[in-house]
Amino acid sequence: MAQRLLDAGFPPEDVKVVGPNERKMNLVARLRGAETGRPPILLLAHLDVVEALPTDWSMDPWTFIEQDGYYYGRGVTDDKDEAAIYTANLIRYKQEGFVPDRDIIVALTADE
Repeated sequence: MAQRLLDAGFPPEDVKVVGPNERKMNLVARLRGAETGRPPILLLAHLDVVEALPTDWSMDPWTFIEQDGYYYGRGVTDDKDEAAIYTANLIRYKQEGFVPDRDIIVALTADE
């Protein structure tokens, strides 16, 4: 995602990948807004998938199943879509030249 933001024209100082170790890296990106003095908006989503042991489940946790109107599977109600949506929107804003009335910061974290 960091590379996609850079490829879309975000300056390196506004796209940071940071964390305590290589397994726990976070992406923080900033779309600079107009200098209105308004505080930035933070959009937050996590990227990790917590381990799921198949022995703890009555069905395969890594297979998406719809049954009796319910969804089953590890992460089916998670927020990976938010991470993708936030990133796609920042890229689109940049490409369209949109300047918000404040900075928009997206933080995609390695843990919840």
